[in-house]
Amino acid sequence: MDPERTTILNAQQCEKLQSVLLSEVTVFSLSISHMNLPPLRIQPYAFLIALCNALSKSNVPIADVRLEGSGATHCVARDVYPYNDLDLVFHLGSDKNGLLYSIREILLKQLCVYFEAQTGMEAKPSTLAPYLSKMFITPSVDTKFALFTLPGYAPTNSPSLDLKFVQSIQYPYQFSVNSLQIILPFQTLPAPKATTTATA
Repeated sequence: MDPERTTILNAQQCEKLQSVLLSEVTVFSLSISHMNLPPLRIQPYAFLIALCNALSKSNVPIADVRLEGSGATHCVARDVYPYNDLDLVFHLGSDKNGLLYSIREILLKQLCVYFEAQTGMEAKPSTLAPYLSKMFITPSVDTKFALFTLPGYAPTNSPSLDLKFVQSIQYPYQFSVNSLQIILPFQTLPAPKATTTATA
């Protein structure tokens, strides 16, 4: 990472970041055949920490986690900058084959925790797959990443959660998100770093 393109967020930007990560969002299933699945309330940062812990317990190393896209731009913009999704990018510390497929199961198990806590009903991870409107895994040689989307619930104007797990990327702009990136701490929220990278 180029230190000349790295800066510490100021107090106002940190406050906006905390508001984004600590404000509860509501996600739901877009599948018509699974309309009986209720919306789930999720605090992004608590979910991120729980997911990181679950990945660690499953021997999936994490190099860092970043907020990218319009959510990151909202945090640093001086004016009002709307966002419809939160792009959370998990950079993994291993290029082990098959790792991305195991992450899907870990993610669904975390959804089970929320589902059972909010409904009082037990659920198998596979039955909650309809909450993921996107499940995209690219395990090629040069580019290895997985994308899972939890769609926001329109009646509450909740943003979607886009969770990207990256082992390697051939091009720095593989994702169509803003070049601004905010590196997130795993357990606390001190002044995080923001990085920007000039486009080619």
